[in-house]
Amino acid sequence: MNDLHDPETRKAAQKALAGKAGIYCILCLNLRSSGKCYVGSAVNLYDRMCEHLWRNEGKSNNHLQSAIALYGLENFEYFVIELVIEKELLIKVEQKYLDIVPSNLRYNFCPTAGSRLGTNHSAETKAAIGAALSNAVYVYDSNNVLVDTFPYHTAAAAFLGYSIPHVGRLVKMVV
Repeated sequence: MNDLHDPETRKAAQKALAGKAGIYCILCLNLRSSGKCYVGSAVNLYDRMCEHLWRNEGKSNNHLQSAIALYGLENFEYFVIELVIEKELLIKVEQKYLDIVPSNLRYNFCPTAGSRLGTNHSAETKAAIGAALSNAVYVYDSNNVLVDTFPYHTAAAAFLGYSIPHVGRLVKMVV
């Protein structure tokens, strides 16, 4: 489906997809995006499509939302890759498609289907994330002069104007 900004497209999507399970792709058609896409699975394709494209209640992928804000909804296309009758197979089938799309062409944060990155972590995982984020971060200028020290990634990210995951990746590069 294209013309995602058109209300008639939403009506057509509801008629075609409501209550159906499967694997979908949201593709950016803007040339600057190099054809990036988001691959996902849903028990109800229409509901999930709404969460990504029209409701935006924080239940969508941040990379995808940033791209939509940058390029405009009119530069995206939504399509169903495969309908899945046996809902318990959704994650396995989604993984098959995630493995096909190169990571540099995906808006997906995680290469593993079904990953709940950022939500509902176990107590053990939360402790590990807390420990990782509690390590001091030292910020240097281009002349290798210490600018400031921060007790954790979040404070450094706020100071630098970067996202917390971006600061985490920069710290990993240096270590």
